[in-house]
Amino acid sequence: MRRLIIVVSFLIQAYPAIDCLLNVDLLIYGLRPAVMLESIPLSGPGFDVGIEEINRDYSDVLRIKHTYISDENHDLSECDDTSAHFDKISNYYYGSLQNHSEVLLILMHLGCTETRVFAQLSREWNILAVSGGLTYSTLRDMNFYPSTLATGPVQLQLYSVMFEKICGTFEWTNVGFAYDTSGVLPWPGMMHDIFTSNGAVRSGRILLQMFAIAPKPDLPDLLNRISYVSRVIFMSGTPILIRKLMIAAWKQNMTSSEYVWITVDFPEQSVGGPVTWYQNDTDDEIAFRAYGSLMQMITCYDHDVKTNILLKRQFRQIAEDLYGVKYANGQGPSEFTTSSYVVVKMLAQVLNRTIHANIDVFDGRMLAAQFLNKSFSAGSMGEIFIDDSGERQTKICLSVFGNWMGAHFPQRAMFLDHTQPNLQNASEITIQWNTPDKKPPADTPLCGYLGDEVRCRTNSLGTTVTVIVVAAATVSFCCLTAIFWCMRTHRLTHDIWWRLQDEQLCASTVPIPSVHSHFTDSSFKELDELEQC
Repeated sequence: MRRLIIVVSFLIQAYPAIDCLLNVDLLIYGLRPAVMLESIPLSGPGFDVGIEEINRDYSDVLRIKHTYISDENHDLSECDDTSAHFDKISNYYYGSLQNHSEVLLILMHLGCTETRVFAQLSREWNILAVSGGLTYSTLRDMNFYPSTLATGPVQLQLYSVMFEKICGTFEWTNVGFAYDTSGVLPWPGMMHDIFTSNGAVRSGRILLQMFAIAPKPDLPDLLNRISYVSRVIFMSGTPILIRKLMIAAWKQNMTSSEYVWITVDFPEQSVGGPVTWYQNDTDDEIAFRAYGSLMQMITCYDHDVKTNILLKRQFRQIAEDLYGVKYANGQGPSEFTTSSYVVVKMLAQVLNRTIHANIDVFDGRMLAAQFLNKSFSAGSMGEIFIDDSGERQTKICLSVFGNWMGAHFPQRAMFLDHTQPNLQNASEITIQWNTPDKKPPADTPLCGYLGDEVRCRTNSLGTTVTVIVVAAATVSFCCLTAIFWCMRTHRLTHDIWWRLQDEQLCASTVPIPSVHSHFTDSSFKELDELEQC
């Protein structure tokens, strides 16, 4: 009997504790095949590790689990599919979830794009919705979408801001953009849309020259067309294409200090690996020299290196055990996997704070407001900041390649983040411009792209005239000197015409006149004397 009383007392004490826990169901909607970095098999391990830590660290406050949208018919296999099957979320909300007042449902979208349908469901049901894929900044109006956040690791709009900041910092108003149209990567097409919609480009403050790179490009012809109109060229393509383009540019003398090349890249892109000159082939030396004029614009992160390695080792193991994904040597979980982990950590911090503040966590609008304008600690991932429109603010860097053969990859030189309005210098390395004055090169050459600027033509004409005048003066001086010398010689000769030379005076044969009637004897005597001479 005594033992029974103890058991009953334990149950009475235990059940209220269980009832006080907040049960959270994270409903994750996304691609099932591992075709994109943000797909469920590649992002899922981040949720698994994060949830395990949360349930351990906040065991007295909440219990969280995650549910993937059912995909028996393989309907979610491509990016376009994620926008066409939101009925799966509705079916779960109205069918599988029995009691909305006991379980806090939070929507998580890992689709390729942000979509208004997802945000509208969140607003209709007044539940928190988080977009964890690429951030397009299209759903950031909190008046229309008050319960939607974007925590993805890549902000596309930030590339537009960085593009404009770079041009403004270095005083470039005429630049080119060469982009791959082969379709191997979706990224170049995205950047085309981002750059052409930039406010400075549309208003004409920046003249953007577009160069589409064909699937089988004629690189010399492409470079010739670029040289006619641009000296600062942004470009986007696979790392292999970028390397070929830079090697061809070097061969056409288009990697001199007069040119600047900037590759616009997606972090940890899956095709071709990272951007590097090193391929261990016969073109390495040329590529190394060509990359001296190459910069890279890319989203960057501040992770603790050692802890990050350990964390990604967990991701890698779970990906293989639970999702059947085995990473190749040298590859690992991407920032989308890390972002999934970060989302769970942020969510737990907000829920814990909200519960203790007696705020209604089931009010999606109120819950979303707790994220705004706040920084969250994500352990080895550093600080994560959510701005007043519900968007995670990431950092974007301008990197350069080192000038020593061991530097296979670029290093940060400048960066832009939410803390400062302008580009900041990084601590890793500084940009060393190869121009004579060590300043950024002009976007337009001094004499124009074809060397036909008026000021250069004027200078050339002036130089030509000067040369002609100097040459004419020299010739005239020589002619006058010669004339003067001739005239002087003639005058001297004319003044001594009467002076005879000795040989003229003592001629060997002197004709004797045949007429003697006018000569006297003495005259003949003188003639005889002359003959004896």
